[in-house]
Amino acid sequence: MAAIISRITRENRLREKRLLKEIPINKSNYILPEFGDHYNPTEENSCLRRKQRAINRDRIHKFIVKNLTKQEMERQGNQSSNNSIRTFICEFLIIMLSLSLVPGIALALLFIWPEFKKI
Repeated sequence: MAAIISRITRENRLREKRLLKEIPINKSNYILPEFGDHYNPTEENSCLRRKQRAINRDRIHKFIVKNLTKQEMERQGNQSSNNSIRTFICEFLIIMLSLSLVPGIALALLFIWPEFKKI
């Protein structure tokens, strides 16, 4: 019984020593001075600096794309009215020919080989 009590007492004493040596997470060994008014995190923090550069690059890219597409639309505005009817007719003919290909082959076979008619 005495051995158990002495072991518990020894473990408790060691635990208390260990807790005295450890610094809790919310404490620090260093005292940092407060940031001055001149501190700008987007200039001094490298992560925030890269993030700001990426945001600016995206803004510039969107602006350029928007302006280029607007200019391209204005340039093609005159050409699109002339080419739209021609394009429509060409697309219509291609679609109709591709859709009539199978029935046309079926009719051709029907007239060429009349003995294969269904009974």
